[in-house]
Formats: sequence, structure tokens, C-alpha cells
Amino acid sequence: MMIEDKDTDYKSLRKVTGKTADLKKLAENCVCFANAQGGRIIIGIEDEGSAPPPSQSVNIEDVNKLVKTLRSLTDGVGIANPEILEHDSGGQYFELRIMPSTRIIATTTSGKVFIRVSDNCYPVGNEELTDLAAEKTAFQWEIVSPQKIDIIEADKEQIDKLLSDLKKSDKVSDFIKEKEDVEILEFYQLVNEGRLTNLGVLWLGKPAQRARLSYPITVQYIVYNELEEKVRKKEWHYHIHNPKDLVLEIEKEAVELTYSTEIPDVLFRKSIRQYPKEVVREILINAIAHKKYTISGDIFIEVYH
Repeated sequence: MMIEDKDTDYKSLRKVTGKTADLKKLAENCVCFANAQGGRIIIGIEDEGSAPPPSQSVNIEDVNKLVKTLRSLTDGVGIANPEILEHDSGGQYFELRIMPSTRIIATTTSGKVFIRVSDNCYPVGNEELTDLAAEKTAFQWEIVSPQKIDIIEADKEQIDKLLSDLKKSDKVSDFIKEKEDVEILEFYQLVNEGRLTNLGVLWLGKPAQRARLSYPITVQYIVYNELEEKVRKKEWHYHIHNPKDLVLEIEKEAVELTYSTEIPDVLFRKSIRQYPKEVVREILINAIAHKKYTISGDIFIEVYH
């Protein structure tokens, strides 16, 4: 007999697939675990059962779609890559690992807060919410230095390039430009006591150093035709580029965003971009700047013809 506890929950496959699926309820369970100590949701085994049906199989595409939906229904919830398992009975089931949100309060996208106590999920009221917030200490991911990377181990070319850009910019005050190079990096929270902060790793780190960040940047660019069929997909993985180079690379590769329409202009024709370059760049920069680096989640760019 499988027993549920504070760390483990069991769900029937029927509750996550098909017409009987209740994904909003499952999202609430994810929030419960995240606000507690994390946990596992075993999907494919009934609450009162000890094994999945012998003929039960699990489709990896359905699992990936489920995880994507759960991430869209929650905020502040980290879901590790799911794993499909096979029981001694021959039936398949899968496991979702929910990471504890030690620094932020996990919620549903509708703003509801839940927490796991024993083997049950409970809503958090206003008074309890204050206590929960007090438990999660103030945390600024950008300014900590968990990798302990000395500045001399960073990418010198990226350091020189960033300092040059800052000193040439008319948006940077003379007060900052007159500082020593290290002082400028410290002012922008890229370096602390001679070591790269997480923000510094993003901007000045080498690819291998960026790859060790918990939830770095991954961008998916997807193009659909008139029938909403996927015709092109391009991915940029976190460790290859720093944020600026990533924006420039996307602008270069995303040719569909450069398409224009010609309109009459007296005796000539005038070409007007469908997506103004300045608008596209602003959207990309905002998406990267406001991404939560303490939880998993890709940046999606979807273009429709």
C-alpha cells in the first residue's frame, strides 16, 4: 500500500490527462509542496493502490505538455525534469519533483497560496501569509556569489567590452565613468569582494560558468504559418551568450521579425517593418531583465504569419 505523507502525493493518470483532468487542482498541489519542503507527485498510481495497471503506458509528449501547463498555472514553483518509471507489474508511471521555494512565496497564477501540512494541502489566509513571508528571508539572487569565481577567472574580453560600452554611453553619468574599472563593476553589482556575483556570471562569465547557474536563460523562437502549424524553431541556450550578445544574436537569426510591407508614398513605395526593431529589442530586453532566475522557465517568442 502506497502511503501519502508531507513529501509524497499520488495521482491517477485520469486526473492529469483526458476529459477528467483537473490541472488547476494539480497546480495547487505543486504550490503546496513548493511552499513547504518540496516533494514528489507520483502520477499513474491511485491513492489507494500500490501499483499502476500492468498495461498502463505513459507518453513523454503528454508529460512534457503537462509540465509546460503546470508552469503556466503557477508562479514561483520549480519543477524538475519529469522521469518516466516502470513498475514491477509492467505498468508505467511518472514522477514530478517539486523544488522548495526557499526564498519566495509560490502561488497559482490566479494569486492563491497553499501549503502542504502532513498529507493535505491547505489554503493560506492573510495572517498565515505574513508568517510564511517572514520565513522566506529577503533574497537578491543577482548579488550573491555562490560559485566563488574570482574576477581574474572571468572572460576578460567581455569585461573590456562592457566597460568600453559603459564609458561610451551618454546614459552613464560622469561620476560613474570616473571610477576605477573594478569600482564600476562593483557599482553595477557584477562583482562583490573580488568575486563575480550571479549577475556578474551572466554578463562576464565564461560559457562553462554560466552553465552552472541554477535557472539560466533559454530562449525558444517558434514560427507558425497561416494554419498555425510550426514551420521553424530555433533555440538559444543560456551558456552560449551573455544577455547583450543574446539579444543581438536573436535579432540576427529571427528573420521573420524583419519582414516589411510596402505602401504607396506619392510617386514611390515606402517599406514599413511589420515589427519595429526598437519595439522588438525593448520586448527582448524586458523579458530577460524580468525573468525570475530562482525558478525554471524559458522565454518564448512565437511569430505568426
